[in-house]
Amino acid sequence: MKKIHINPFYLLVFFYLIVNFVYAIIGFYNGAMEIEFQYKVIDRNSFFYAFLFQLISIFFIVFAYIFASGNFRFKKSFEYSDKLGYFLLFGQIFYLIINLIYSANIAGSSEVFSGSPLLNIFFILLPFDILFFILGVSLKSNRLFYLNSLIYLISNLSRGWMGAPLLLLFAFLCRTEGFYINGKNLFKILISIIVFFLICPYLLELKWVIRGNYDIIDVIENVNKFGYEEYLMESMNYVFNRFQHVGHVALILDNSDYLSMKYDHMSNMVPYWAEGLIQSIFMNIAHIDGNLTFSRFATMYLFKVSLAQSWTTNVGMAGWFFILGYKVIFYILYILLILFIPFSFVAKYADRRLFLMLSTFSIFYLFHGWLFAYITFCTYILIIIFLSKIKL
Repeated sequence: MKKIHINPFYLLVFFYLIVNFVYAIIGFYNGAMEIEFQYKVIDRNSFFYAFLFQLISIFFIVFAYIFASGNFRFKKSFEYSDKLGYFLLFGQIFYLIINLIYSANIAGSSEVFSGSPLLNIFFILLPFDILFFILGVSLKSNRLFYLNSLIYLISNLSRGWMGAPLLLLFAFLCRTEGFYINGKNLFKILISIIVFFLICPYLLELKWVIRGNYDIIDVIENVNKFGYEEYLMESMNYVFNRFQHVGHVALILDNSDYLSMKYDHMSNMVPYWAEGLIQSIFMNIAHIDGNLTFSRFATMYLFKVSLAQSWTTNVGMAGWFFILGYKVIFYILYILLILFIPFSFVAKYADRRLFLMLSTFSIFYLFHGWLFAYITFCTYILIIIFLSKIKL
Protein backbone atom coordinates (compact mmCIF):
# COMPACT_ATOMS: atom_id res chain seq x y z
CA MET A 1 0.00 0.00 0.00
CA LYS A 2 1.36 3.42 -0.99
CA LYS A 3 2.09 5.81 1.86
CA ILE A 4 -0.46 8.62 2.20
CA HIS A 5 0.58 11.72 4.14
CA ILE A 6 -2.10 13.09 6.46
CA ASN A 7 -1.98 16.80 7.27
CA PRO A 8 -3.45 17.37 10.77
CA PHE A 9 -5.09 20.65 9.74
CA TYR A 10 -6.88 19.18 6.74
CA LEU A 11 -7.74 16.08 8.77
CA LEU A 12 -9.51 18.25 11.33
CA VAL A 13 -11.26 20.33 8.67
CA PHE A 14 -12.49 17.20 6.91
CA PHE A 15 -13.71 15.63 10.16
CA TYR A 16 -15.60 18.76 11.24
CA LEU A 17 -17.25 19.11 7.85
CA ILE A 18 -18.34 15.46 7.76
CA VAL A 19 -19.75 15.53 11.30
CA ASN A 20 -21.61 18.81 10.79
CA PHE A 21 -22.92 17.69 7.39
CA VAL A 22 -24.32 14.49 8.91
CA TYR A 23 -25.95 16.39 11.79
CA ALA A 24 -27.35 18.96 9.35
CA ILE A 25 -29.04 16.15 7.40
CA ILE A 26 -30.37 14.59 10.60
CA GLY A 27 -31.66 17.97 11.80
CA PHE A 28 -33.25 18.74 8.43
CA TYR A 29 -34.97 15.34 8.37
CA ASN A 30 -36.26 15.55 11.96
CA GLY A 31 -36.91 19.27 12.18
CA ALA A 32 -35.39 19.11 15.63
CA MET A 33 -32.19 18.24 17.45
CA GLU A 34 -30.92 17.54 20.94
CA ILE A 35 -28.53 20.36 21.82
CA GLU A 36 -26.80 20.65 25.20
CA PHE A 37 -29.07 17.86 26.51
CA GLN A 38 -32.20 19.80 25.53
CA TYR A 39 -34.61 18.87 22.73
CA LYS A 40 -35.09 21.83 20.39
CA VAL A 41 -37.61 22.09 17.54
CA ILE A 42 -35.90 24.00 14.74
CA ASP A 43 -37.03 25.07 11.27
CA ARG A 44 -35.72 22.58 8.72
CA ASN A 45 -34.37 25.28 6.41
CA SER A 46 -32.29 26.69 9.26
CA PHE A 47 -30.08 23.60 9.16
CA PHE A 48 -29.40 24.19 5.47
CA TYR A 49 -28.42 27.84 5.97
CA ALA A 50 -26.44 27.01 9.12
CA PHE A 51 -24.29 24.48 7.28
CA LEU A 52 -23.92 26.83 4.30
CA PHE A 53 -22.43 29.54 6.50
CA GLN A 54 -20.28 26.98 8.26
CA LEU A 55 -18.82 26.19 4.83
CA ILE A 56 -18.15 29.91 4.31
CA SER A 57 -16.46 30.09 7.72
CA ILE A 58 -14.27 27.08 6.97
CA PHE A 59 -13.41 28.62 3.61
CA PHE A 60 -12.00 31.73 5.32
CA ILE A 61 -9.77 29.60 7.56
CA VAL A 62 -8.58 27.29 4.77
CA PHE A 63 -7.92 30.26 2.47
CA ALA A 64 -5.78 31.94 5.16
CA TYR A 65 -3.91 28.65 5.65
CA ILE A 66 -3.21 28.25 1.92
CA PHE A 67 -2.21 31.90 1.51
CA ALA A 68 0.21 31.95 4.45
CA SER A 69 1.79 28.55 3.78
CA GLY A 70 2.17 29.36 0.08
CA ASN A 71 3.64 32.85 0.40
CA PHE A 72 6.13 32.42 3.25
CA ARG A 73 8.98 30.01 3.89
CA PHE A 74 8.99 28.29 7.25
CA LYS A 75 12.11 28.48 9.41
CA LYS A 76 13.68 25.03 9.53
CA SER A 77 15.93 25.92 12.48
CA PHE A 78 13.14 27.33 14.66
CA GLU A 79 13.29 25.55 18.04
CA TYR A 80 12.86 26.43 21.69
CA SER A 81 15.70 25.67 24.08
CA ASP A 82 15.75 23.28 27.03
CA LYS A 83 15.61 26.29 29.36
CA LEU A 84 12.19 27.19 28.02
CA GLY A 85 11.23 23.52 28.20
CA TYR A 86 12.06 23.39 31.91
CA PHE A 87 10.32 26.73 32.49
CA LEU A 88 7.20 25.30 30.90
CA LEU A 89 7.50 22.05 32.86
CA PHE A 90 7.90 23.66 36.29
CA GLY A 91 5.25 26.26 35.45
CA GLN A 92 2.75 23.51 34.60
CA ILE A 93 3.63 21.57 37.76
CA PHE A 94 3.15 24.73 39.85
CA TYR A 95 -0.20 25.38 38.13
CA LEU A 96 -1.27 21.78 38.79
CA ILE A 97 -0.36 22.00 42.48
CA ILE A 98 -2.15 25.32 43.01
CA ASN A 99 -5.29 23.99 41.31
CA LEU A 100 -5.25 20.87 43.47
CA ILE A 101 -4.74 22.85 46.67
CA TYR A 102 -7.52 25.36 45.97
CA SER A 103 -9.76 23.10 43.84
CA ALA A 104 -9.53 25.82 41.22
CA ASN A 105 -10.28 26.00 37.48
CA ILE A 106 -12.58 22.98 37.58
CA ALA A 107 -14.50 22.68 34.31
CA GLY A 108 -18.11 23.74 34.73
CA SER A 109 -17.47 25.30 38.15
CA SER A 110 -18.47 28.87 38.96
CA GLU A 111 -16.34 28.98 42.13
CA VAL A 112 -14.12 32.05 42.46
CA PHE A 113 -10.40 31.40 43.01
CA SER A 114 -9.86 31.52 46.79
CA GLY A 115 -6.08 31.86 46.72
CA SER A 116 -3.92 34.96 46.61
CA PRO A 117 -4.94 37.58 44.02
CA LEU A 118 -1.28 37.73 42.99
CA LEU A 119 -1.36 34.03 42.14
CA ASN A 120 -4.49 34.58 40.10
CA ILE A 121 -2.88 37.43 38.16
CA PHE A 122 0.27 35.35 37.66
CA PHE A 123 -1.64 32.52 35.98
CA ILE A 124 -3.77 34.93 33.96
CA LEU A 125 -0.63 36.51 32.53
CA LEU A 126 1.09 33.14 32.14
CA PRO A 127 -1.63 30.72 30.98
CA PHE A 128 0.36 27.48 30.96
CA ASP A 129 -2.42 25.53 29.26
CA ILE A 130 -1.92 27.81 26.26
CA LEU A 131 1.85 28.11 26.59
CA PHE A 132 2.15 24.33 26.39
CA PHE A 133 0.92 24.31 22.80
CA ILE A 134 2.93 27.36 21.76
CA LEU A 135 6.23 26.36 23.36
CA GLY A 136 5.89 22.59 23.61
CA VAL A 137 5.27 21.82 19.95
CA SER A 138 8.60 23.42 18.94
CA LEU A 139 10.78 22.27 21.84
CA LYS A 140 14.18 20.98 20.79
CA SER A 141 14.07 18.14 23.31
CA ASN A 142 11.65 15.27 22.71
CA ARG A 143 12.06 14.20 26.34
CA LEU A 144 10.93 17.60 27.62
CA PHE A 145 8.03 17.59 25.18
CA TYR A 146 6.84 14.21 26.48
CA LEU A 147 7.23 15.29 30.12
CA ASN A 148 5.31 18.50 29.49
CA SER A 149 2.64 16.54 27.63
CA LEU A 150 2.20 14.20 30.58
CA ILE A 151 1.82 17.08 33.06
CA TYR A 152 -0.59 18.87 30.72
CA LEU A 153 -2.74 15.75 30.48
CA ILE A 154 -2.77 15.11 34.23
CA SER A 155 -3.47 18.78 34.98
CA ASN A 156 -6.45 19.00 32.64
CA LEU A 157 -7.98 15.61 33.42
CA SER A 158 -7.77 16.40 37.14
CA ARG A 159 -9.89 19.50 36.46
CA GLY A 160 -12.48 17.72 34.34
CA TRP A 161 -11.35 18.95 30.92
CA MET A 162 -11.94 15.78 28.91
CA GLY A 163 -11.08 17.46 25.62
CA ALA A 164 -7.41 17.53 26.68
CA PRO A 165 -6.51 14.13 25.13
CA LEU A 166 -7.79 15.30 21.74
CA LEU A 167 -5.86 18.58 21.90
CA LEU A 168 -2.78 16.69 23.01
CA LEU A 169 -3.16 14.25 20.11
CA PHE A 170 -3.08 17.15 17.66
CA ALA A 171 -0.09 18.65 19.45
CA PHE A 172 1.74 15.37 18.70
CA LEU A 173 0.53 15.40 15.09
CA CYS A 174 1.61 19.02 14.59
CA ARG A 175 5.01 18.34 16.15
CA THR A 176 5.59 15.49 13.69
CA GLU A 177 4.02 17.57 10.88
CA GLY A 178 1.37 14.92 10.31
CA PHE A 179 1.69 11.20 9.75
CA TYR A 180 1.69 8.59 7.02
CA ILE A 181 -0.89 5.88 6.51
CA ASN A 182 0.23 2.57 5.09
CA GLY A 183 -0.72 -1.07 5.45
CA LYS A 184 1.21 -1.48 8.71
CA ASN A 185 0.05 1.48 10.74
CA LEU A 186 -3.52 1.52 9.40
CA PHE A 187 -4.29 -1.47 11.63
CA LYS A 188 -2.69 0.31 14.64
CA ILE A 189 -4.75 3.43 13.97
CA LEU A 190 -7.99 1.44 13.80
CA ILE A 191 -7.13 -0.39 17.03
CA SER A 192 -6.37 2.94 18.76
CA ILE A 193 -9.73 4.36 17.66
CA ILE A 194 -11.56 1.26 18.92
CA VAL A 195 -9.74 1.39 22.27
CA PHE A 196 -10.59 5.07 22.64
CA PHE A 197 -14.31 4.45 22.12
CA LEU A 198 -14.22 1.48 24.50
CA ILE A 199 -12.88 3.66 27.34
CA CYS A 200 -15.15 6.62 26.45
CA PRO A 201 -17.79 5.71 29.07
CA TYR A 202 -15.16 5.92 31.81
CA LEU A 203 -13.68 9.18 30.49
CA LEU A 204 -17.12 10.75 30.29
CA GLU A 205 -18.07 9.60 33.76
CA LEU A 206 -14.73 10.86 35.06
CA LYS A 207 -15.67 14.26 33.67
CA TRP A 208 -18.97 14.36 35.59
CA VAL A 209 -17.42 12.95 38.76
CA ILE A 210 -14.71 15.63 38.84
CA ARG A 211 -17.11 18.43 37.97
CA GLY A 212 -19.51 17.21 40.64
CA ASN A 213 -16.71 16.97 43.22
CA TYR A 214 -17.35 13.26 43.82
CA ASP A 215 -14.82 10.51 44.52
CA ILE A 216 -12.91 9.35 41.45
CA ILE A 217 -13.20 5.78 42.71
CA ASP A 218 -16.93 5.99 41.89
CA VAL A 219 -16.28 6.16 38.12
CA ILE A 220 -16.21 2.41 37.45
CA GLU A 221 -19.10 1.71 39.81
CA ASN A 222 -21.27 4.41 38.21
CA VAL A 223 -20.63 3.09 34.69
CA ASN A 224 -21.49 -0.45 35.77
CA LYS A 225 -24.69 0.72 37.48
CA PHE A 226 -25.81 2.60 34.39
CA GLY A 227 -24.89 -0.32 32.13
CA TYR A 228 -21.69 -0.33 30.10
CA GLU A 229 -23.33 -1.00 26.72
CA GLU A 230 -25.89 1.78 27.16
CA TYR A 231 -23.24 4.17 28.47
CA LEU A 232 -21.01 3.29 25.49
CA MET A 233 -23.72 4.42 23.07
CA GLU A 234 -24.41 7.53 25.12
CA SER A 235 -20.73 8.46 25.26
CA MET A 236 -20.21 7.93 21.51
CA ASN A 237 -23.20 10.15 20.80
CA TYR A 238 -21.84 12.72 23.25
CA VAL A 239 -18.38 12.75 21.63
CA PHE A 240 -19.71 13.32 18.11
CA ASN A 241 -22.20 15.87 19.42
CA ARG A 242 -19.30 17.92 20.80
CA PHE A 243 -17.91 18.28 17.28
CA GLN A 244 -21.18 19.33 15.69
CA HIS A 245 -22.09 22.99 15.87
CA VAL A 246 -24.61 23.17 13.07
CA GLY A 247 -27.47 22.67 15.52
CA HIS A 248 -26.36 25.64 17.63
CA VAL A 249 -26.11 27.86 14.54
CA ALA A 250 -29.53 26.72 13.29
CA LEU A 251 -31.05 27.48 16.71
CA ILE A 252 -29.47 30.95 16.67
CA LEU A 253 -30.90 31.56 13.18
CA ASP A 254 -34.37 30.62 14.43
CA ASN A 255 -34.03 33.18 17.22
CA SER A 256 -31.96 35.73 15.33
CA ASP A 257 -34.48 38.59 15.43
CA TYR A 258 -34.62 38.69 19.21
CA LEU A 259 -30.93 37.92 19.74
CA SER A 260 -29.86 40.57 17.24
CA MET A 261 -32.05 43.17 18.92
CA LYS A 262 -30.60 42.37 22.35
CA TYR A 263 -27.04 42.43 21.03
CA ASP A 264 -27.59 45.93 19.61
CA HIS A 265 -29.39 47.44 22.60
CA MET A 266 -27.91 45.89 25.77
CA SER A 267 -25.42 48.37 27.22
CA ASN A 268 -23.39 45.75 29.09
CA MET A 269 -22.92 43.46 26.09
CA VAL A 270 -19.29 42.80 25.13
CA PRO A 271 -18.91 43.24 21.33
CA TYR A 272 -17.30 40.36 19.44
CA TRP A 273 -14.19 42.41 18.66
CA ALA A 274 -13.59 43.07 22.39
CA GLU A 275 -13.21 39.39 23.32
CA GLY A 276 -9.60 38.55 24.18
CA LEU A 277 -7.14 39.04 27.02
CA ILE A 278 -5.62 42.27 25.68
CA GLN A 279 -9.04 43.76 24.94
CA SER A 280 -10.28 42.83 28.43
CA ILE A 281 -7.30 44.51 30.08
CA PHE A 282 -7.81 47.64 27.97
CA MET A 283 -11.54 47.78 28.77
CA ASN A 284 -10.83 47.48 32.50
CA ILE A 285 -8.21 50.22 32.40
CA ALA A 286 -10.46 52.50 30.34
CA HIS A 287 -13.51 51.67 32.52
CA ILE A 288 -15.52 50.66 29.47
CA ASP A 289 -18.77 48.89 30.31
CA GLY A 290 -19.16 45.33 29.11
CA ASN A 291 -19.44 42.31 31.36
CA LEU A 292 -21.76 39.98 29.44
CA THR A 293 -20.59 38.23 26.30
CA PHE A 294 -23.13 37.51 23.61
CA SER A 295 -22.39 33.78 23.89
CA ARG A 296 -23.21 33.93 27.60
CA PHE A 297 -26.45 35.80 26.95
CA ALA A 298 -27.44 33.41 24.14
CA THR A 299 -26.82 30.46 26.47
CA MET A 300 -29.02 31.99 29.14
CA TYR A 301 -31.83 32.73 26.69
CA LEU A 302 -31.76 29.62 24.50
CA PHE A 303 -31.15 27.06 27.24
CA LYS A 304 -32.83 28.80 30.18
CA VAL A 305 -29.80 28.80 32.47
CA SER A 306 -29.09 31.39 35.13
CA LEU A 307 -26.20 33.83 35.16
CA ALA A 308 -24.78 31.95 38.14
CA GLN A 309 -24.33 28.77 36.09
CA SER A 310 -20.90 28.76 34.52
CA TRP A 311 -21.23 26.78 31.30
CA THR A 312 -21.51 28.60 27.99
CA THR A 313 -22.30 27.55 24.46
CA ASN A 314 -20.99 29.59 21.56
CA VAL A 315 -22.50 31.09 18.45
CA GLY A 316 -19.60 29.94 16.26
CA MET A 317 -18.13 31.85 13.35
CA ALA A 318 -21.26 31.11 11.33
CA GLY A 319 -23.73 32.29 13.97
CA TRP A 320 -22.57 35.90 13.83
CA PHE A 321 -23.70 36.18 10.19
CA PHE A 322 -27.31 35.99 11.42
CA ILE A 323 -26.87 38.45 14.29
CA LEU A 324 -25.03 41.44 12.90
CA GLY A 325 -27.23 42.45 9.97
CA TYR A 326 -25.56 44.98 7.68
CA LYS A 327 -22.65 45.23 10.14
CA VAL A 328 -21.59 41.75 9.07
CA ILE A 329 -19.18 43.34 6.57
CA PHE A 330 -17.11 44.64 9.51
CA TYR A 331 -17.25 41.19 11.08
CA ILE A 332 -15.89 39.63 7.88
CA LEU A 333 -13.05 42.16 7.82
CA TYR A 334 -12.30 41.43 11.47
CA ILE A 335 -12.24 37.67 10.84
CA LEU A 336 -9.86 38.13 7.91
CA LEU A 337 -7.67 40.33 10.11
CA ILE A 338 -7.39 37.84 12.98
CA LEU A 339 -6.72 35.03 10.53
CA PHE A 340 -4.26 36.53 8.05
CA ILE A 341 -2.07 38.48 10.49
CA PRO A 342 -1.22 35.62 12.89
CA PHE A 343 -1.12 33.01 10.10
CA SER A 344 1.27 35.11 7.99
CA PHE A 345 3.42 36.13 10.97
CA VAL A 346 3.86 32.55 12.18
CA ALA A 347 4.49 31.25 8.66
CA LYS A 348 7.20 33.85 8.12
CA TYR A 349 9.00 33.81 11.46
CA ALA A 350 8.34 30.34 12.94
CA ASP A 351 8.40 26.73 11.75
CA ARG A 352 5.77 24.55 10.15
CA ARG A 353 4.99 22.77 13.44
CA LEU A 354 3.89 25.95 15.17
CA PHE A 355 1.99 27.03 12.07
CA LEU A 356 0.07 23.75 12.07
CA MET A 357 -0.67 24.19 15.78
CA LEU A 358 -2.12 27.66 15.16
CA SER A 359 -4.11 26.37 12.19
CA THR A 360 -5.70 23.50 14.12
CA PHE A 361 -6.56 25.81 16.99
CA SER A 362 -8.34 28.11 14.55
CA ILE A 363 -10.71 25.18 14.00
CA PHE A 364 -10.99 24.15 17.66
CA TYR A 365 -11.44 27.72 18.91
CA LEU A 366 -12.41 30.19 16.18
CA PHE A 367 -14.73 27.98 14.14
CA HIS A 368 -16.64 27.09 17.33
CA GLY A 369 -16.80 30.75 18.29
CA TRP A 370 -14.41 30.76 21.26
CA LEU A 371 -13.19 34.22 20.25
CA PHE A 372 -11.60 35.03 23.60
CA ALA A 373 -9.57 31.80 23.59
CA TYR A 374 -8.50 32.18 19.95
CA ILE A 375 -7.49 35.84 20.27
CA THR A 376 -5.58 35.11 23.48
CA PHE A 377 -3.80 32.18 21.81
CA CYS A 378 -2.82 34.39 18.86
CA THR A 379 -1.68 37.19 21.19
CA TYR A 380 0.71 34.94 23.07
CA ILE A 381 2.02 33.22 19.96
CA LEU A 382 2.87 36.60 18.41
CA ILE A 383 4.48 37.90 21.62
CA ILE A 384 6.59 34.77 22.12
CA ILE A 385 7.82 34.68 18.53
CA PHE A 386 8.65 38.41 18.70
CA LEU A 387 10.62 37.94 21.93
CA SER A 388 12.48 34.97 20.49
CA LYS A 389 13.53 37.10 17.50
CA ILE A 390 14.95 39.94 19.56
CA LYS A 391 16.58 37.36 21.86
CA LEU A 392 15.50 38.85 25.15
